[in-house]
Amino acid sequence: METITCQRCHTINIATNSFCKSCDHPLSKSLAKKKGRFLSFLVVTLMVLIIFSIGALIYVDVQHPTYGLRSRLHIVWDVLFEKEWLEKYSNLKKFENNLNNEKETINIEKGKLKNELQILDEKKEKWKKVTDKLDTLQKKLDILDKLKK
Repeated sequence: METITCQRCHTINIATNSFCKSCDHPLSKSLAKKKGRFLSFLVVTLMVLIIFSIGALIYVDVQHPTYGLRSRLHIVWDVLFEKEWLEKYSNLKKFENNLNNEKETINIEKGKLKNELQILDEKKEKWKKVTDKLDTLQKKLDILDKLKK
């Protein structure tokens, strides 16, 4: 059986193998050339695609200014850096913070009112007991008055 030694890792391989069994390096020079050609073809194809994409962007920018790259970048610039927008946004944030503070104070007042309502309910119950006692005492007084007569 014929063998070939890998030039990269010096592993002994069977002559019918195209690639090294340990490092996958091509065992013949023709395969190495094909691999190099494929990489160069891939690089050239990517370069052509990049150039074509840049050309398409420029074409759209020139032919359709309202849809082109300059107008889109201008919109982004306006949104991010326009002073009026920033002032409106900061005023909106201030307004939102004020609303949150108002909500907190309302919740605090609501808690206080609940406590006061609870106290009033307790006083109402006490008042009812007192009035019930007064009613029973009045009845007893009425009975005593009838007995005296």
